[in-house]
Amino acid sequence: MVLDLSRTGLFVQTSAGAKPGDEVEVLLGSRAEAAPVALTAEVVWQRKVPHQLRVIGEGGVGLKIRYAPELYYAILADAAQAATARRQRSV
Repeated sequence: MVLDLSRTGLFVQTSAGAKPGDEVEVLLGSRAEAAPVALTAEVVWQRKVPHQLRVIGEGGVGLKIRYAPELYYAILADAAQAATARRQRSV
């Protein structure tokens, strides 16, 4: 599950054994898009959570984007505009 994303990276909550330096492919689905958006990224850090604490939260990996199609950046821009509009309506 992607918990945070930006133009340069993202945090993926996962128990997968990816280690810093590993190259990974991330497929992001969107309700608006028929096909997932594929990113190539490098694991730059890893957060491990002890088994007894996994009821609170899982670990994950911080990824640095190496390649993303233009569609990814368009989706980010749309999300930022929507968030700005929500903030303005709530003021």
